[in-house]
Amino acid sequence: MGRELTAAGHRIIGVDATFALAQAAASHPQPLDLIVGDAARLPLRDSAADLVVAFMSLMDIDDFSEAIREASRVLEDGGAVLLRDRASTS
Repeated sequence: MGRELTAAGHRIIGVDATFALAQAAASHPQPLDLIVGDAARLPLRDSAADLVVAFMSLMDIDDFSEAIREASRVLEDGGAVLLRDRASTS
């Protein structure tokens, strides 16, 4: 997904809860900025993003409602949110 987002002109900012996971993401082949932070208190300014992607992560967040509010806060007007948490088991 990172390759496609970068090709479409998006700057990727990865936010992870632990330094170890952020460090693992640093091996990603696409250029991205990494931040250790809490999804319920994103260390980003208002309207900082044109796209918010949460892929297989919301199920691990203690304050799900606040994480969704934070995604909305950092999203610019007209931006989009892409959420995917569980794969179908059927």
